[in-house]
Amino acid sequence: MSSGIEPSGLTASTGTTLLQAVNQMLLAIGRQAVMSLAQEHMTADAQAALSQLSDTNAEVQSRGWHFNTEEELPIDPDLHGFVNLPANTLAINISSCETRDVTWRGKRLYDRERHTYEFDKPVKVDITTALEFEETPQPFRWYVMALAGRKFGVGRLPDNATFKFTSQVEEDALARLLQYDQDSRNAALPATSPHFASFRRGQRRII
Repeated sequence: MSSGIEPSGLTASTGTTLLQAVNQMLLAIGRQAVMSLAQEHMTADAQAALSQLSDTNAEVQSRGWHFNTEEELPIDPDLHGFVNLPANTLAINISSCETRDVTWRGKRLYDRERHTYEFDKPVKVDITTALEFEETPQPFRWYVMALAGRKFGVGRLPDNATFKFTSQVEEDALARLLQYDQDSRNAALPATSPHFASFRRGQRRII
């Protein structure tokens, strides 16, 4: 059994596609790979793998990462005064700079103090959005595939499996993702920030 997080045939340099991730999950349980994700090529196992991968992708992205979050993003009211949220919104907080008592209801924002959905100026929010699997950084794709693969393999793994998405594979992938996320956040800090030097000193890279 492989102890690394790169299953056979995949390398971090190529960028894992959604099809590759689904096929790796299928191969890990001894099922045949599919040619594409078009409906006519999908088996029941492939459908289940894709569903597990999609659910895991959304769940992990909802935790909020440097690549899919924005702070103090101003959203303008529409012609009716409604502040509508992007369709791919996963989580949202009203920015600390806002003095209004605003919350998220349905697909738009609501002013709790004024008891209305209507706004006369933009509202600044801290927002987490969902990206397509192939729009995410490679360390994130590895972790999502490892986590989805482990869940998908429960009750499906053959005795002679040469690669398994184990908890150790998942932990290794998460460690790389967390380090990548920290590096991304540190790189975004201005050199004049009082936290810049201490963050840099505390950095370590997982190879």
